[in-house]
Formats: sequence, structure tokens, C-alpha cells
Amino acid sequence: MLRSALDAAGSIAITCTNAAPYTIALDGGSIGAINPVQRKMSQGSERITYGLYQDSGRTQPWGDAAGINTAAATGSGLAQTFSVYGRVPAQSTPSPGTYTDTVVVTVSY
Repeated sequence: MLRSALDAAGSIAITCTNAAPYTIALDGGSIGAINPVQRKMSQGSERITYGLYQDSGRTQPWGDAAGINTAAATGSGLAQTFSVYGRVPAQSTPSPGTYTDTVVVTVSY
């Protein structure tokens, strides 16, 4: 049993033309999760639920619902970095192994 949450952090770097407004969206991963905190990493038929968040407190999910869980910014012509905070909540522990998922980042401008 995963008795407590496991956290990790990373980032996304976006380079966009100076003064160009853009938005960043993250899809629901390989299973097409509608709820961005219910994405699934898989190993065969086994799955681990996880979420991706915009803030270190893990209260604002990263998703693809415009104006709700996406991020908006204005390009500077240089790389701009956006944090991604991951959390695997407490849940039944599957068998050991490598669990993966693919999340597509969409930048609209």
C-alpha cells in the first residue's frame, strides 16, 4: 500500500515570440483522463493514479480546460519556465516495475 503521497517536480520550457500571448495545456495522458488529477501510469494492465499541478501546494491542477486549469503568458523571445508538480496519492500498491504515461503539452498562440 502506498501509505502516503509521493511528490516530484519538474518544468516545461516554452519559447515564444516577444509580446505574443499564448496558453499552455496538458492533456489527460494515455488514458485521456478528464480529471487532471486522475491520470494513470501503466505497466501492462496495472495502473498507478497520479496528478500534475501548477503549484507546489498541489491545489491547481494542470489540464486542458481553457481558463480553468491551463496557464496563460506572454512571450518574451526567450525560454520561459513553468513548474510542474506531480503527486502520486496514497493507494493500493501494484507490483514493482516501471510505470509510464505520455502527457502531451499543447501551446496555443
